[in-house]
Amino acid sequence: FSILNDNLIIKLPDYLDGIAPVYSILGKNKIDESIEKLFEITTKISLVPDVTVSHILKKDSYQIIESIDNFDYLYEIENLINLPGKQYKDKRNRLNKFSNTFGDRTTITHLEKLNMTQTNQALKIVDLWLENSINGTDYGMHETTAIKRILNDFNNLGLIFNEIKIDNQTVGFSI
Repeated sequence: FSILNDNLIIKLPDYLDGIAPVYSILGKNKIDESIEKLFEITTKISLVPDVTVSHILKKDSYQIIESIDNFDYLYEIENLINLPGKQYKDKRNRLNKFSNTFGDRTTITHLEKLNMTQTNQALKIVDLWLENSINGTDYGMHETTAIKRILNDFNNLGLIFNEIKIDNQTVGFSI
């Protein structure tokens, strides 16, 4: 990473091939000037948050493409714990249905390291997800590639793996 005009510039390896660099900018200071400087070394800037885009003065000088597949969602922890109000009704209903159906048979284990069996089970779940939910779309293939890269190098990344089991069978996970 580096700082340019008090903005954070991040250079990441592409999550698909791990080689080609992806550049991002986060901040709100002299954004147009910073973007021009970045375009001296790259032809594309990705993963730019809305707050940064809102500070671009010459928006018509750039092709800005909103990618709904890359939206991130932030929730207040307290709201996820309590699921208050109408906006969380669907989540409450799904949680209650899951708890009533599988509650006593479900375990969640938090792991900092994965063994080969756990990694292979997670990879099978990813393949099943791709096959059943996304039907091989580019988005699904990209997501699958990124998740598999994380799983294959998990023990070196300092992440936490939450393994979800029903009847002692791994059925899902989160990282």
